[in-house]
Amino acid sequence: MTTVTVLCCVALYMCSLPCLAYLQGKSYHITEYFTVLKSRYFLLIVLLQFAFAVLFALNHLWAGVICVCVTLPLGIVFAVKIAKSNKPMKFTFRMIRTSVALCCVITAVCLVFPVGVALLPFAVAFSHIVLLPLESAIGRYYISKARKKLHSSNVVTIAVTGSFGKTSVKQILSQLLNCNATPSSYNTPLGIARYINGNAIDSRYIVLEFGARRRGDISKLCRLFPPDVGVITGVTDQHLETFKSLDNIVYEKGCLIDSLTESSFCVIGSVQNTESYRTRGKCRKVYVGTDGLSFDIVKVENNEMHFVVHGDNDVDFQCPLLGVANVQNIVCALEVCRQLGYDISQFKDSVKELLQIDHRMQLINTPHFDIIDDSYNANINGVASCCTTLDMLRGTKVAISQGIVEGGSQQRQLNVQCGRLLGASCRLVVVVGVNSNSIAEGVALAGGNVVFADSTADAVKTVNALDYKVDYLLFQNDIPEDCTKI
Repeated sequence: MTTVTVLCCVALYMCSLPCLAYLQGKSYHITEYFTVLKSRYFLLIVLLQFAFAVLFALNHLWAGVICVCVTLPLGIVFAVKIAKSNKPMKFTFRMIRTSVALCCVITAVCLVFPVGVALLPFAVAFSHIVLLPLESAIGRYYISKARKKLHSSNVVTIAVTGSFGKTSVKQILSQLLNCNATPSSYNTPLGIARYINGNAIDSRYIVLEFGARRRGDISKLCRLFPPDVGVITGVTDQHLETFKSLDNIVYEKGCLIDSLTESSFCVIGSVQNTESYRTRGKCRKVYVGTDGLSFDIVKVENNEMHFVVHGDNDVDFQCPLLGVANVQNIVCALEVCRQLGYDISQFKDSVKELLQIDHRMQLINTPHFDIIDDSYNANINGVASCCTTLDMLRGTKVAISQGIVEGGSQQRQLNVQCGRLLGASCRLVVVVGVNSNSIAEGVALAGGNVVFADSTADAVKTVNALDYKVDYLLFQNDIPEDCTKI
């Protein structure tokens, strides 16, 4: 191989990084990955391919040299952009294996046609498909190992699913029951297996988060890690891009109920879209707010929520977690504890000492203003709950919003509604990203003020430059930067 060919291979691999990041972001689902062919990134490399093909016809050597001179700097730009993304690509063992296979494919391409830049999305797909049997075998091994460990531990497995609040309820439950729980958003079969295999199961309970993006995901998780207790936090029109309809979401979340035995129970955090669950499955269903615990918020004082929970007796609570949604999540967790035989009054001190939950109405104090980091809030119910909380707070509120993603055919409508809610609660809404126009339309309908920004960093600069005091700055849904839209 000549030096030019080697440099071409390096440059083309770096230019393939957006494809690799996109594949990982789509959870390695190949059909979803191929939407990359509709991106600006693909248009750019097709245009480069046309130019390189013309040069290659004229002079092979100079075509290779020019290809390196153009694609290497472009690859560096992609690499830097991915590294600085708020959710950068992770070089997991699977990604490393895919990268090795891709490098072999790129090398083979360069030996035949050293300027095949437009082949990169297909080379990534081919590398992924070739490795599927190996990845499946590795996955089965780790999942089998985790299943055996979980079964031998005799731990009570509490599975939490829903369209929103899964991670929050999971973390609150783990603190109240002082038990094991999967970290962060580990809610896929391999993510759950990774946690179980890598940690001692030394508590009476373990709380697992069950995530779903399409039909079959929850039923699969229930087969792999059979739950003893279920929690469905609520159901709304999230992930419509992959679920296609609200009915599909309702059905799939309900598969958790189907997996539970007659002697078990499932706590359901909201009646909205979940009434059909009353007649589903064999287990006992307990709805928060109707058959189970209910609550009233008393006040918000010193950035703490004060609320009373109505059950067998009324119990007063206060917690450092800001937001109506967090109170709802706490009451949902308390209902689980109640159904397990605990007196909820014994958790007063635990609730008072709950830790902040990252990016979910997380309160961050700064010298300039209090930041409310709600950047993992990606559904309209969450936005409505957030705005209800903002209305309880005294002072000037400003929001930086990127809106709602994966809304499918309802994406525009949802973001107009998002803007309307934010516009009614905030003095100013700074909009960023692909949903900006829809959010701005909603803000205008609410009679609010809106400013456009090119990035989150520019939005923060806009807020810092305001000529009035800001008391609360809300970050609503910080969407990962997508290099395929460069």
